[in-house]
Amino acid sequence: GGTVNALRRRQRGFSLLEVTATLLLFSIMAGTLQLSLTRRQIDRVEQEEFERVADQVHRLAQAAQHFAVRNGSWPNESLRCAQAYRALSAANLLRGAPDKSPYRDAGGNRTPYALSCDANHFQVRIAPRPPTRPPNWRASCRGRAPPAAW
Repeated sequence: GGTVNALRRRQRGFSLLEVTATLLLFSIMAGTLQLSLTRRQIDRVEQEEFERVADQVHRLAQAAQHFAVRNGSWPNESLRCAQAYRALSAANLLRGAPDKSPYRDAGGNRTPYALSCDANHFQVRIAPRPPTRPPNWRASCRGRAPPAAW
């Protein structure tokens, strides 16, 4: 009994093992918190990019609808809307809608929007498929093309 009491009186502070274990636990908790915050920031940036692209695709599709109402057909429908962006721009319907998405290809260039159509549908999509999620963005103006009398 007396030797144990004498050792306890001399011990002051923490042992090296206790300090090491505490530092290890704090490091793990800090790393977990950092990963969580980084993931949230990435999610926020991706969400903002998603909303920007959705707005741009919507504006392009809406411009095509306005063009069809005015002219009775989709822009450059005879060419399957291959030059639709140019026709929409000439008709002053784009109002700042860009011809390229914020997504970048492998070379670092912004990927263009691909506009296509048939007699009943107009599509806006990103080509080639963007590497980040969501994998395929499309907005379609479904339904019948407006009659020529419009």
